[in-house]
Amino acid sequence: MPRYGRTTRALHWAMAALMIWLLWLGARLAWSEPSLALIPVFTWHKSLGLVVFALALIRLVWHRIAPPPKPVDLPPMQYRLARTVHVSMYVLMVALPLSGWIGSAALGPDVLAFGLALPRIVPVSQALSDTAFTVHEWLAYALLLCLALHVSGTAYHRNLARIVTG
Repeated sequence: MPRYGRTTRALHWAMAALMIWLLWLGARLAWSEPSLALIPVFTWHKSLGLVVFALALIRLVWHRIAPPPKPVDLPPMQYRLARTVHVSMYVLMVALPLSGWIGSAALGPDVLAFGLALPRIVPVSQALSDTAFTVHEWLAYALLLCLALHVSGTAYHRNLARIVTG
């Protein structure tokens, strides 16, 4: 099986861990009654979301510097599915943080990440905030689906490779 470089693997696993943590924090926020006790959870969610956004941009640049290995020989349908899932995950790694940032910025108060105010990227608007957070939620569901497909596809092909090579 083709191997990815060390930097690519480090970026992959760092982002995987962060995205799983963010999904857990987001679910906790979505399923909790609003309270002041959740402010640190919101703060961590926003801060880590910004880190994922930055790492996604770094990964996109890194793929230009160190292209991934040639894909394994897959049947056409599996190749298209794998390609669609990978492209979707990159789109989601950028769109999810942006939709959260837009939703937060549209609420009015400064959006803080690691204690620093982020630039205001949209005007204050309750309607825009509601829409952005709805999009953010649905993008999170799409990410969960892509992660499930990615993990199951990887497990399937790793086991298949072990069976074929003995």
